[in-house]
Amino acid sequence: MRKYILQVCGILFIILVFFEVNLYRSKKSKFKHQKEVDWHAVRHEINGSITFNSTIRQSWCDGCFEFRYKILKEEPATCLNPENIRLIFLISTTPLSLKKRMIIRETWASYSKKNSANIRYAFLLGRITEKVVQEMIDTEDKYYRDFVQGDFPENYYSLPLKTLMGYHWAAKHCPNDTFVIKTDDDVFINVPSISDVIFEHKTVLQHAVGGFCRHNIEPVRDIESKYYVSYAEFPEEKFKGYCSGTGYVTSMNVVQQVARISKNVPFFHLEDVYVAFCAEHLNFTLHHIDGFNTVYDKEKHPNLCSLKNDSVLVLHNFQKKPSFLLEIWNELCYD
Repeated sequence: MRKYILQVCGILFIILVFFEVNLYRSKKSKFKHQKEVDWHAVRHEINGSITFNSTIRQSWCDGCFEFRYKILKEEPATCLNPENIRLIFLISTTPLSLKKRMIIRETWASYSKKNSANIRYAFLLGRITEKVVQEMIDTEDKYYRDFVQGDFPENYYSLPLKTLMGYHWAAKHCPNDTFVIKTDDDVFINVPSISDVIFEHKTVLQHAVGGFCRHNIEPVRDIESKYYVSYAEFPEEKFKGYCSGTGYVTSMNVVQQVARISKNVPFFHLEDVYVAFCAEHLNFTLHHIDGFNTVYDKEKHPNLCSLKNDSVLVLHNFQKKPSFLLEIWNELCYD
């Protein structure tokens, strides 16, 4: 009974802190236009060797981007008892995305059986400066034990560091014959179907990154876009290719090699492109797999069951509320 009461109190604490943080965020947003963040400066806060519209970013260096950040939380339940693990999901999240995380735990991550089955997952976070928010994360982690948190700035432009942290952590703690999917907290994963697809592509994924992969893509040169790429950062006219960061899969062999070589690949703020840069230096390929970047469309998806068939592996839910994932999960579908 005492244990049950403590669990209830812990969950209530998370809810109370969540509302407190939302109140803090709403007050803070009033000053948004008074003090805009210089996101170009934030981008280069990650690595002092890169400057905006000045020194040309080189494609290769000698140890200029070694991952030396301390991992603040590195003992989730994810890779405990690793004998039967087949697939690990590394989910990039943000501190205030509690609702998204709770929905993921309740829906597609429930296949992990609280990180005890052959499917496992972990949420990736950076350093949090607000004490009340970190306390919320600490309490959440106490009950779920599913965070990997690093001591680097928590912002959009540290996404490459989140992925590298996840790769370094997985390479250290998880089995060599495991497959790893990096994804985001606004995504719905068809776990049974994606597991079957990975098995079909398991040989090529030993030396490839798979997903919604495109080749010969022009960078965004619109300075107003968060995807903006200056000529100083990338002077070439086209990227050779990359797999969408919504969700991409690879083997532990590739994860280990990317973690190893990344110290010689200078920082680049677009995480999926950065991973592709590393793969290119390793002579690994980008392997397109249908179904890895489905976007909800009323005409293409007239009912929720059309989002649960085998052709939909990764659904990007950026148009709907997080609860849309629950609606998909709870929809009863019959063949």
